[in-house]
Amino acid sequence: MTKKIYCGIGWKYDIPMHLEYYEEIAYSLASKGYILRTNTNKVGSQAFVNGVERYSKNKKIPIEELLEVYMPTSKANGKLSAQPGHFNVKTSPYYEDALNISETYGEIEDAFIQSERDLRAISPFLCLGQELNQPFNFMITGVPIFTLNADDYIIDGHGFTGEVIRTIRSISPNSKVFSYQHKEHRQRINKLIYMKRAQ
Repeated sequence: MTKKIYCGIGWKYDIPMHLEYYEEIAYSLASKGYILRTNTNKVGSQAFVNGVERYSKNKKIPIEELLEVYMPTSKANGKLSAQPGHFNVKTSPYYEDALNISETYGEIEDAFIQSERDLRAISPFLCLGQELNQPFNFMITGVPIFTLNADDYIIDGHGFTGEVIRTIRSISPNSKVFSYQHKEHRQRINKLIYMKRAQ
């Protein structure tokens, strides 16, 4: 059976109301069988993780069945990759492949210090998973996005999230990206999280 996967990325400037929303999104999508992919941002992304953890606890489902958190090192933002559902990309056998992908679709600079390269390597794992072969179905982000296509779907952005967007559009054009910053996107997200779970 094909896994249902989404990516949820917040940022450090998200306000409390947004964080509550992300947590409820994550809880609802977990109840519908979706796996969350995210990073270790302390604020926005952690809100998505909080929702999954709450669902895991309430339903007594192992967290590693619901969550994939990708980290640039063995420890980031107080989290350890040894925790269930957390992955240190530097130790992955696909690390070099991920770097090649990120440098193809990312904003190339002349040189990266090693920690920046490790951070950049997270992006392909968020798009494609542990073995770089399974694109997510859609992404939800609280990070401001600036470039949309004629159908009002996000096609580009800035910084780390922009790298994720460019990568997924190049590899899996049908994977949609939604932003909390856009009213229409919020309405589409609401349809996703309030739809009845398939029996």
